[in-house]
Amino acid sequence: MWLLALLGSAWADCPAGPTSTVGVQRFVEQAEFAFVELDDTGLRANRDQAVQTVLCLGELVHPPHAAAFLRLEGVFAFVNENPTFALDAFRSALTVQPDFQMKAAIAPAGGPLAGLYAQARGDVPTMWALPQPGKAVFVNGVSTTHAPYGLSIVQVVEPTGQVGWTGIVTGPNDLPPWFVNVAVPSPVAVAPQPVPAPFPVPAPLPAPEPFMPDPLDEDAGKKPPRVPLLVTAGIIAAAAGGMYAGSAITRTRYDAAPTAQRRQLTNTLFLGAAGAGIVSLGVATVAVALPAKKPQRNEGVY
Repeated sequence: MWLLALLGSAWADCPAGPTSTVGVQRFVEQAEFAFVELDDTGLRANRDQAVQTVLCLGELVHPPHAAAFLRLEGVFAFVNENPTFALDAFRSALTVQPDFQMKAAIAPAGGPLAGLYAQARGDVPTMWALPQPGKAVFVNGVSTTHAPYGLSIVQVVEPTGQVGWTGIVTGPNDLPPWFVNVAVPSPVAVAPQPVPAPFPVPAPLPAPEPFMPDPLDEDAGKKPPRVPLLVTAGIIAAAAGGMYAGSAITRTRYDAAPTAQRRQLTNTLFLGAAGAGIVSLGVATVAVALPAKKPQRNEGVY
């Protein structure tokens, strides 16, 4: 009945909210003091408070505090005349603190309690493999994959770092169903993603075809005149004609009233007209003799 009460409290509610590992140690020390003082009521009350504090832990239990709690469970089992469970609890405590010596006030040398503790020290604890619920698992405050048969504080830590569950277990049969029956998702085949092709390299442009004159075109192959030079020649010729007309007008005025100024103006206009006419004739000759520049083709655009 005592063991069933211990395991049944592993899923008790926590009305006072999350507890701390320091609270576990405080109730353990008070229970030990009550044991030394032969205060059976104080021993049971503080031991029950220690159990409740462990089950409502909001943080990982400190390994020395876990070992102290396990030793208290061994003492409590000894008081309740259950030496088998006392040995299991002491063995589990020794896996955490193998060199720990119990106080003489609690286990006097040569006494039955000291004998049980010495026997547990000489035994090799049997370990069992813990299921992996997909989260971090701690046993007596230490991250591990195995726990000793007998008694252990098992805690599951969520990915956020918070303690999601704490239990006091003797073996795998004390674990909750969700801890043991963890559905492992089967691998899902994922279609490979196509590798994006690099940007295509543009094909080289075809070489431009050489210009071939149309054999049916009579003017093909002939050198076209330079149009700008012809325009320039026409402008010069027009200027020459204008100066020649001006010289004729000034000559008429000079004949009516001869003066030195009118004679000079007439000669200047006549000579200018003659020079401009010669220049115009030369420019026209060059325009006809030299071929015009062909318009350049854009070789890359069609």
